[in-house]
Amino acid sequence: MDNIQEEINLISIINVLIKNKLIILSFLVIGIAFSSVATFLIPKTYESEGVIRVGTSAGGGLLENPEQLASTINFTSSDKYPSSRLTVVAGTRLIDIKNYSSNKDQVMNPVAEVASKILSDHQIILDHNKNKLETGIKNYESTINRLMQSGQQIAILQQDVFTMQAELSDFSPSEIVKEPTVFVAKKTSVLLNILIGVVFGIFLGVLVASIREWWRKNKDEIRRVVS
Repeated sequence: MDNIQEEINLISIINVLIKNKLIILSFLVIGIAFSSVATFLIPKTYESEGVIRVGTSAGGGLLENPEQLASTINFTSSDKYPSSRLTVVAGTRLIDIKNYSSNKDQVMNPVAEVASKILSDHQIILDHNKNKLETGIKNYESTINRLMQSGQQIAILQQDVFTMQAELSDFSPSEIVKEPTVFVAKKTSVLLNILIGVVFGIFLGVLVASIREWWRKNKDEIRRVVS
């Protein structure tokens, strides 16, 4: 008995859909048309990307911790560059700078500005550390000259000078290893949007058809109750 009832209900639903096929097809066409138009009206999102390698100081130490640097800039620049993001390439001293915008002409500006500021700040740090080391070398050399004149042993001091001179070769400035470039970050899928339009159109069409059928069956009762 239950199976018969289910078959009757299924047949009723199919009959309702067939009876209202024009309504369902109309909403289907509207859904496809709307999704197609929306696909071409949605603006493209452009992405700009640049990569910086953090420089080194005496002993091979980094001029600045990449993780801390990226975190600081992400926090302090969130108001000025809300669509920009700095990330550190795992296991390296590379910092990836990205920015997103719907304006192709302006998407690169934040990346270039952030990169320029990092290079400028790191150059100041490098110059300071290098000048400090060179001053130390000069002081040692001056001391060695005085001791040589007095006939004292200077081997240890000379070794220190050689060590510091070798450390001068450890200095390397931060540099851009990938110039900022611009490309389309997100491509709109026409097929996907049309598919969404088809599903949405059919859903609305079936919904309207169901409401219409319900009203046809119950309108007399509703009018009687209301009146």
